[in-house]
Amino acid sequence: MEQKQQPHIIDVIFVLALFGAFAFSSVMLIIIGSGIYRGTISNMQSNFETRTSASYICEKVRQGEQTAIRTIEGEDAIAIYKTYGDRDFITYLYHRDGYLCELFTSADTAIGSSTLAAGQKITELSSLQAEPASDSLIEIILENKNGSTSRLLLSSYSDDMGD
Repeated sequence: MEQKQQPHIIDVIFVLALFGAFAFSSVMLIIIGSGIYRGTISNMQSNFETRTSASYICEKVRQGEQTAIRTIEGEDAIAIYKTYGDRDFITYLYHRDGYLCELFTSADTAIGSSTLAAGQKITELSSLQAEPASDSLIEIILENKNGSTSRLLLSSYSDDMGD
């Protein structure tokens, strides 16, 4: 004769506890993974902004004929001089309201706060500092919104490649 065993309450509790532990582990893994993903995306965005700003400044300086550092409204600005035809122009790269900004203007235009407000926003940037490193080099320090910095060392004179 076969006897049927009655399920014990401990068997049911064990299965439920095992299922609960699996569900808890799965949820914790998702939470930890999303935190790591969020941090990675934030770092990538921060690096992208800094690299984009640095690349943009490098390319603009290379396109110019001469570069100088000017202080406008208490902020450092990179002035890039270029002649088109018989007219001289200046491109200003500067920090304003959390952005790297660019203003392209005639060399004889007076620059003030209302003029700087007309500049085009390029990328987000916490600060831009520029200082002479030697007679022909300028050092540019960029800081993004996360506090990481990049340093550029650029020649203040460019070879005109006939562009």
